[in-house]
Amino acid sequence: MKHKNTAYVPLLMLVVYALLALSQMLLGAVQDVSSNAFLSVSIVQFLVLLLPLAFYCGLNRLSFVSAVSLKLPKWRDVPFSLYVAMAFLFGSATLKYLTCAFFGRAAAATSSLLTVSLYTSNTPLVILCFIFLPAILEQFLFSGLVLSEYHRYGDVCAVLMSGVMFAMAHFSFENFGFFLFYGLALALCTRVTGSILPAILIAAGSFALDLYFEDLFFDYITQTGTSALLFYFFCGLFLLFSVFAVAHLEKSYGKRARSAKESARAALEAAHRRTHGDESGEELSFVAALRLCFLSPVFILLIALFVLMASGVL
Repeated sequence: MKHKNTAYVPLLMLVVYALLALSQMLLGAVQDVSSNAFLSVSIVQFLVLLLPLAFYCGLNRLSFVSAVSLKLPKWRDVPFSLYVAMAFLFGSATLKYLTCAFFGRAAAATSSLLTVSLYTSNTPLVILCFIFLPAILEQFLFSGLVLSEYHRYGDVCAVLMSGVMFAMAHFSFENFGFFLFYGLALALCTRVTGSILPAILIAAGSFALDLYFEDLFFDYITQTGTSALLFYFFCGLFLLFSVFAVAHLEKSYGKRARSAKESARAALEAAHRRTHGDESGEELSFVAALRLCFLSPVFILLIALFVLMASGVL
């Protein structure tokens, strides 16, 4: 079946989205955050995010480690990861400021896909269940598998699909722009470095900042008359580190384009596509790849589910 990924990956996301919706209703009843509640949240995260991913890899005979890009990044990519992390930090703060200004503080609050209210000071469990575990599992799924499966349609298309699916998984119209930026930045970082680890660390840092400092941030921007200066400060730093990241990206891709190893890798990927029946006989244009991915019937169904969930119909 040619281009089976355009149906299989959105179908996997349909299952994940449905499980997320059911799990949110279940976790909404968990208010007493004790050790049992932490265990419940951890189990639900594994069932909703990791189990469908593992089942998909097994069904399609994919190596889990390769599918999620679980390997160490090269030293040459460390500066790029740091630039992306800083651009992500200040870009996220800018978007939260705008969301708070237009939709209110409650709409601007962000979290991981699965969470409950916290009434505990058990720091080790908080760090494990609400920072590292969701960062690992979410990135395995979106910056790992989705990015890997759409890679054959081009880097830009793969990053876009990963970012859009990640944003829709949060079922929020108000925060869609924030989560889209979130997903795109981490998918790009993973694609360039070839490793999921930088994205996981950036996501974990984001969850930690949200968990411990988000309320202070909103208090400051809603109660301080000079908060507009902070907005311009964040914008300036976001643009600065974005320029650094783009410059490093251009330099890095220039070197890789001249590399014999990159040519050999492209040949191996082409042979892999032919082996799995995904080679259409000619290279897809960028527009054709976008059309093929975004106009897939299953992906359109995925969008419909997102709209129904975000609008509160379901």
